[in-house]
Amino acid sequence: MPDDEKLLDYLRRATADLGDARRRLREAEDARREPIAIVSMGCRYPGGADTPERLWELLDRGGDAISSWPTDRGWDVEGLYHPDPDRPGTSYTRHGGFLHEAGEFDADFFGISPREALATDPQRGWCWRRRGRPSSGPGSTRWRCAAPAPASSWAR
Repeated sequence: MPDDEKLLDYLRRATADLGDARRRLREAEDARREPIAIVSMGCRYPGGADTPERLWELLDRGGDAISSWPTDRGWDVEGLYHPDPDRPGTSYTRHGGFLHEAGEFDADFFGISPREALATDPQRGWCWRRRGRPSSGPGSTRWRCAAPAPASSWAR
């Protein structure tokens, strides 16, 4: 009879585990059906499209958001350009889609040292500015920002 008791004990545990698995599956399926609410939208795109309405206007009129390289980022604009696309460390164009106000970043507000601010990617500073509201400091994880940069992206 000890083998029968072991089998019965195993079946009880397996049945309990099955109940737990069903409950977790039901919770996961219910979570997938939860509605998603978009409570606000903001945007910053090249071409001055800094609201959803301006973005739509830019697209609707077939606007051009391409401009010359920004001059407020500390880039060696002349040194970056070279007409040969295969030359390492250079760009064969002098134009792109840029957020021209990305360099306007108040590092003191976010407690970032001047040295770190100089090394901060302007796109990252732009993200901090978008998050920088009195109710949410830099440590807040409630705000999310993903800003594509030419060679990288940053999100928090």
